[in-house]
Amino acid sequence: MDIQSAVLNELFVLHPMIIHGWVTPVKPAGIADGGISKALYDGQAQGLVCLVDPWTELQQRSWIMAADDHVDLYCNGDLIPGAGQTVKPGEETLRQRLCLPHGNLRQGVNRLHYMVTRPSGNSEPSRDLLVLYHLRPAENLNLIIPADVLKDGVSAARAAQGVEFGFTYANRRNHDRIKFGLGDTLVEFDVPDGTAPITHTLFTDTFQKAGDNASAVAEFAVVDQLLNRVKSPEKRLDIHLDRLDLPAPTVKGMTGTNFSPTQPEVRVLVPQGSLLPTDKLSVVWQGATGSAVAGSYTSPQRLVSAGLEIAVPRSVLAYSLGKQVTVTYVVERNGKPAPSLPLPLNILTLPATALIAPKIVEADANNFLDVMALGSNNATIHALLHTLIEAGQPCWLSLEGKKADGTAHNLTRWNGLPSQVNATWISQGFWPNALANSYLKQLGHGTTLTIKFKVSLDKSNNLATATVFPDRTYTIKAVALIEPTITYVRNSKNVEIPQGGTTADTTVKLTGRATANLQVQILVNGTIKDTVTIDSTGEWNYTLTGLTVAAHSITAKATYGSLPVSLARTFRVVQKIQIPTTHMGLNGIKLIQDFGWTEKDAPGTTETRQATAGTPPYRYTSQNPSVATVGATDGKVRARGNGTTIITVTDSNGDSLSYTVSASRVCRLIRSPTPLSGPAAVSWNYANPESGGLGYVPFLFPSQFQDLTQIYAPIGEAGSIYTTFYPAHVTPPYGGLFETWATSPTTTTDRSIAAPPYSRFAYTFQLLNGH
Repeated sequence: MDIQSAVLNELFVLHPMIIHGWVTPVKPAGIADGGISKALYDGQAQGLVCLVDPWTELQQRSWIMAADDHVDLYCNGDLIPGAGQTVKPGEETLRQRLCLPHGNLRQGVNRLHYMVTRPSGNSEPSRDLLVLYHLRPAENLNLIIPADVLKDGVSAARAAQGVEFGFTYANRRNHDRIKFGLGDTLVEFDVPDGTAPITHTLFTDTFQKAGDNASAVAEFAVVDQLLNRVKSPEKRLDIHLDRLDLPAPTVKGMTGTNFSPTQPEVRVLVPQGSLLPTDKLSVVWQGATGSAVAGSYTSPQRLVSAGLEIAVPRSVLAYSLGKQVTVTYVVERNGKPAPSLPLPLNILTLPATALIAPKIVEADANNFLDVMALGSNNATIHALLHTLIEAGQPCWLSLEGKKADGTAHNLTRWNGLPSQVNATWISQGFWPNALANSYLKQLGHGTTLTIKFKVSLDKSNNLATATVFPDRTYTIKAVALIEPTITYVRNSKNVEIPQGGTTADTTVKLTGRATANLQVQILVNGTIKDTVTIDSTGEWNYTLTGLTVAAHSITAKATYGSLPVSLARTFRVVQKIQIPTTHMGLNGIKLIQDFGWTEKDAPGTTETRQATAGTPPYRYTSQNPSVATVGATDGKVRARGNGTTIITVTDSNGDSLSYTVSASRVCRLIRSPTPLSGPAAVSWNYANPESGGLGYVPFLFPSQFQDLTQIYAPIGEAGSIYTTFYPAHVTPPYGGLFETWATSPTTTTDRSIAAPPYSRFAYTFQLLNGH
C-alpha cells in the first residue's frame, strides 16, 4: 500500500480520551465534562491514567490503528513530555494507556487531549476533554460547639432548646457538603452558597439517635463535588438526655470559691433541684492532687429524704491547705448513678492567728524571760493547741538565741518523728517540754530567744511541706532591770530647763538612765517619738526636735520587763524673746552736773523699749554706760555722753537680742567754785581751765534753750527760789550761765548781771563724749 497516497493521509476522527473513576456530571452544568478527585490524581503514584481507544478507520477507506502509530498527551495545550506511547506490533486493536504526571493539573477547568501521529508524519488531535480539578481541598476545619455545651454537656432540657453547631474551614466552595458525625448518628447537609456562616441546629431527636454518652465524639467532614473529603479534629461532649442534670454543690461557709480551714465544720450543701425523696445520695470530697488518701472522703449513701446537708470530717482540710479540692455528689435513681457537676474549692492556708506557737511558762506577759529568777531551775515550754490538730502529726521544735558575746546559742528539742501530737496533748490542751537551766544561763542579757515550731499537718513527716508557725520571741533578762528616768532636759545652750519651766527652743536635749544595753521609747505628750538604745553605762541621750509652741510632757518608757515609764518632765515651748532692734537715736540736749541737783528727763534724751515673748523676767544691759545707761528691769535708756553703744536684753532662758543707741548734744555743766560778780564771772569763764577754752556751744544759746529747770530742779538755799538762765547781754562766744536769786518769791528777780550787791555762781559748758 502506498502510505503516501492522498487517500491514506486523510484526517482521522479521534474521540476524547477515557478517564475511569472521574465524577460526572459536575456543577454548574456545562462547566466541564467531569471532575478529577485528589485521590484519582494526587493519590496515584503514576498520576492520572488516561485511556485512548483505537482510533477509528479513515473516513474514506477501511483502515485501523497500525503499528508505529504514536500518540502524545496534552494538558491545557502543553505537550506532556514522556507521557506518549507508540503502537507496537500486535497492539493495533488495544487501548493505549497514557499517564498525566503530578503537578500538571491546575485549579479549575483543565483541557486534556491527545495527538496521533502517523509514520508518514501526518498527525491529528483528538477532541478536547474538559475536567474540573480542585488544587487545594478544604483546610483548618473547626467544629464550633456552644461554651455551655462544652462545659455542661447536653441535657434533655438543652436538647429541647436546640443546640446550634458552627462549621468553619478554608477553601470553601459552592456545592460542598458537610457530613456531621455526632455519637452514633450522622447528619448531612449542603453548604450554602456564598459566604454566609455555616450553622446547623440539632434537637432532641438527633441527640437521642446520637445516644447518651459522657464522651460522645463530635466531628465533621467536608466533601466537595469532586468527592474530595477532609475530616475535622475530634471534639467530645457529654450527651445525657436520660441522665439526671445535677448542678454543683456548695460548702457551708465558703466565700466565692474559697474556704477557710478555720471554719468550725465542713458541711456540703446539695441543691434540691429535681431530686426525689427516694433518690439515694452520697457526697464525694476529692482531696488536692497528690494528697494522701486521708485527704479524701466519700459519705455513706443515704436517701435524699434524710437531708441534703452532709458533714465531711474536718480533718480532710489538713491535706489540702493552700490547694484546690473537688466536691461532687452522686445521686442514684432506678439503680443508675449520676454524678453532679463539680465544685472546685480552694482551701486557704491557715492564718497566723490559727497557729499558736509554743510558749515558755516562766516568761512574763511582755515576753521577758528572767533567767536570774529561775535560780537553778529549768524552764518549761508548753506546746499548745492549733487549728486542725490531730494525733500523729509530726513536730519540729527548736530555739535560737545568742550568748553575751553575740555568738549563736541554739538548741533543737524535736526533729519530726517520733516527736508528734498525741491524745494527751489534745485532751489537756498542751504538751510540756523541759528547757535546761544550763542552756538558759549562757544566754546574754538583752538578747532574744526565738522559738521555732513546725507541724506536718498531713502527717507526712516532710519538713519541706510542714506548716511553719509564727515565731515567738523572748527578751532575756540576765541583770536587774532599772526603771527609766529623765535626769536632764537642756536647751540649745545646754542650759537645764527646770521642771514646769519654759524655753524658746524647739529642739531640746534629753538625758536619762535605764537598764544598760536595752532600749527605751521616748514619748511626747503620750505619743511614741522614737526608740533609744541605752549605752553600757546605763545612760541614754536623745535630741528631741520639732517641738511646737505649746506645753509638752516627755516620758521614757522601757521596752523590757513590765514596760515601766519614767516620771514626766514638763515644760512649755514659748516664742523667742522679741524687742525692736532698729537703731535708737537720742538727740535732745542733755546737761550733766555733779552739784547734787535732782535731774529730770529732758525731751529727746531718753527712750524706753521693753521685750516681749521669751521667758520673763528680762535683764537689760548697756555695753558702754558712759554713752547711754539702761534700766536693768524697765528697759529705759538715758543719754550720758556723745557716742554709740549697744543695748542687750536677756530673758531667764539666756536668749537675748540687741540694738544700737547713739547719743548727741550731751554737755557737762561746769560751775564756778564760788559766787562771782558779773565781771568776775566773765573773767572766770575765759580763764577757767575746765572749760577747755570751750566758750561757744552753738545749740545752747537762748534761741534753742532758755530754762535749765526743764532739765533740773535745783535745790537752793533755804527759802530761796532759783532760776537759771542766760544773761541777755551775753553774746557768743561768751556762753556763761549765771544763777540769780531773790529774797522772797514776791521779790522781782534782778536780771542785771552788773547790779550790785549781787554775786552769783558762774557756769560754762563742755561737750561730753563717751569713753
